[in-house]
Amino acid sequence: MQTAPPFALLLDVDGPIASPVTRTVMPEVIALLNELGGAGIPIIFNTGRSDTFIRERVMDPMIGAGMPKDLTVHAV
Repeated sequence: MQTAPPFALLLDVDGPIASPVTRTVMPEVIALLNELGGAGIPIIFNTGRSDTFIRERVMDPMIGAGMPKDLTVHAV
């Protein structure tokens, strides 16, 4: 039986995830996202950024850093 996670992360991308100046994501942030997601915490990116931005600047680095295959990620 699958249980509901204790909470989910609803994160704005500009600022908390990506630098609003350089538009890059620090490796430490990528590692934490993978760790929390790997622990079963759903991750939701709430942003006005394009899907291309999310894919190239956030998801590709997460995948490259060993994102767990069962990690749940959504983008709004």
